[in-house]
Amino acid sequence: MIDYAYFKPKDLAETFRLLDQHGRKAELIAGGTDVMVVIKQSNRSPEAIISLRGIESLCYIHKNDDYHIGALTTHRMIEKSALMKNELAALNQGASQVGSVQVRNVATIGGNICNAAPSADTASPLMILDAVLVLKSSNSERQVPIEDFFIGPSETVKAWN
Repeated sequence: MIDYAYFKPKDLAETFRLLDQHGRKAELIAGGTDVMVVIKQSNRSPEAIISLRGIESLCYIHKNDDYHIGALTTHRMIEKSALMKNELAALNQGASQVGSVQVRNVATIGGNICNAAPSADTASPLMILDAVLVLKSSNSERQVPIEDFFIGPSETVKAWN
């Protein structure tokens, strides 16, 4: 049986406080479609699960000079977006290949990228598009080109600060 504390912060400030409190013993989830499977299949037992689902400010698709997609944007949102269909067709197609409609309704682009699975359907289109990821913590923010983000299967340069 898995025993952990569950948190659903309302904003990034609360999320960072929880991460600072629990450190590496915390696991972030967005849609949870991959993370919960990994937890159940491995010996990993997080002290805390921190769900990002309540952070509405991370769920968006828009274009200014560049394209901006929030980490909590679901694959279904990308699949259904006219902007994505018309201007970023490769990403639209990649997102439309993720699981079933039910999975795409909860699975997020941030989770797909942060899990660093070799089979991540949005990673290749984002690499082709020269995407830049914005990584934030309680004390820093940095921009990382996606090709520098992945360092191996299930491994990234994201860090716990």
